Amino acid sequence: MSAIGFQLPEDVVAVRDGVMRFVEAEVLPRLERNHALLNDPRLTYAADGRYAPEVRALIREVRMASAAAGYYAMCAPAAIGGGGLGHLAYYVAWEAVYRRIGGHSILTPWVIAHWAFGPSAMLTQATSEAQARCLDAMVTGRTSMCFGLSEPGAGSDASMIKTFQGLAAHPAELIVSREHQAIHLRSVVPGGRVIRPLERADDRISGRKF
Repeated sequence: MSAIGFQLPEDVVAVRDGVMRFVEAEVLPRLERNHALLNDPRLTYAADGRYAPEVRALIREVRMASAAAGYYAMCAPAAIGGGGLGHLAYYVAWEAVYRRIGGHSILTPWVIAHWAFGPSAMLTQATSEAQARCLDAMVTGRTSMCFGLSEPGAGSDASMIKTFQGLAAHPAELIVSREHQAIHLRSVVPGGRVIRPLERADDRISGRKF
């Protein structure tokens, strides 16, 4: 039974079915071959608490294989190199992947680019320098990003964040009002996006998040 209460368009069904063929061919065999690595915490994690190098390599393999097959960035905006398929295809494919693999698997979230970790509409707001430095590697699955929130009490709700980013006297300088404490997947990736309100020079808090 589908979780969607209407008939899915044929193109969305075709995309979902293609993603599932990819899962069967590329993801499930990796899960089977690496069962001990991915299910024994003593092997999954290194002594410093990060994912072990072998686990990080598997995650990267899945991202890159999915990107090569055309699925990883399929729902990211075309303006940043994605397929531009939109939210319906994104949800339908995610639902199918999680139904087949399950939410407990470390590899599940890396089949299709997650908005917080991979190429997404959020990166259309990045500076041209940031886009030039990171987009190609992210769209092809070579790298991903982490998701940083300022306070544990905020959860995933950016409107609850009390940390603000203020503008200093010099245009290139920023002032952050408190330490960032919660960063998801920082041990897996080389860079990330930090979400916090921006305080402008007139002391009014804007609605923008960075």
